[in-house]
Amino acid sequence: MALDSEVGPPRVRRRPRQPRSIALFRAVLTSAREVLETEGPEQLTLRRVAKRAGVGLGSIYHYFPSKDAIVTELLEEEVEHICSDIESMASEVHLESLEPFEAIRELVSLGLAQRARLAAIHAELFGAFEERFDITLRRSPKGPRYHDVTVGWVRELLERNKHRVGVDDLDAAAVRVVQMAEALIRAFAGSRDKDVCDDIARAICGYIGSRVPAPTRLESTAPLN
Repeated sequence: MALDSEVGPPRVRRRPRQPRSIALFRAVLTSAREVLETEGPEQLTLRRVAKRAGVGLGSIYHYFPSKDAIVTELLEEEVEHICSDIESMASEVHLESLEPFEAIRELVSLGLAQRARLAAIHAELFGAFEERFDITLRRSPKGPRYHDVTVGWVRELLERNKHRVGVDDLDAAAVRVVQMAEALIRAFAGSRDKDVCDDIARAICGYIGSRVPAPTRLESTAPLN
């Protein structure tokens, strides 16, 4: 699917204000998502969306200049859902209370799952404008970007586990751990290796000098010749 914009993801022309226009706007988004989920991105056209939503093409163009603008809106909504999920999780799960390996593995797992949710909507547009939809660059309700929130959390994790890690400058180590995690999450996004979270966590724990459990990969049971 060729993208309609080479500069940045296209945006909606205008936001609906009245209940009727809001309902139409939502119907277009819902129909587009259904087409993507059931038929795939190659089948996404404004005409197909209009037919499924029961609206005219003109009504769609009133709000969306192109099909990519619809996908952009879907991705933006998913980013908002992910940020909301992060806030809910933060109030329920305290990762800093875990041992370093377990906590970092959970952090990596969450990062990979977040990217998978966005790629599932439209992998090509998400990949082309990845920075636009980068969760780590979004601001939390309290103000700081999620990248900085994560650095603070890792700093607390390292502080609580000073006896288990081999780094002295905890502030610098926290920044480097988050940078490594973000880079490796991007590099291994979409991997089907069930051990990828463990492997990334081991690599990061190696940097901070923390002990990790032995790999649990299944070894071949083929008889030796």
